[in-house]
Amino acid sequence: MRQTDFGNDEAVGYLADRLNRLGIEDELLAMGATPGDAVAIGAGEHPVVFDFAPQVDTGAELLSRRGEDQRLDAVRPSVQRRRELDAAYHAARDQLLGHDRDADWRELHRQALADELSHDFDEDGDQ
Repeated sequence: MRQTDFGNDEAVGYLADRLNRLGIEDELLAMGATPGDAVAIGAGEHPVVFDFAPQVDTGAELLSRRGEDQRLDAVRPSVQRRRELDAAYHAARDQLLGHDRDADWRELHRQALADELSHDFDEDGDQ
């Protein structure tokens, strides 16, 4: 534990493998630990605390270097969708503001919507 550089994913993976071979993971599971539970290892005032994440035995399709998990590199659809919405929001806001960064863009947006709606009706109020 003392020799582990916790900023190095490969070193942390090596430590996790060693602790698993010692039966620590099985013992935690037997004690009722669930993924995400806080686990403290080490004596004294400064133990190492981490979230319990049991190792998953996988086939060759997910093999990677120690400390890496290719499943975490995948882009989730919800994240991608949120990024696209954020980009559209910022583009619309920038278009409304133009060069006047001190303007209230919400008020400009309301005015633009009101203008757009007013063009939808003729002078008699008919569509």
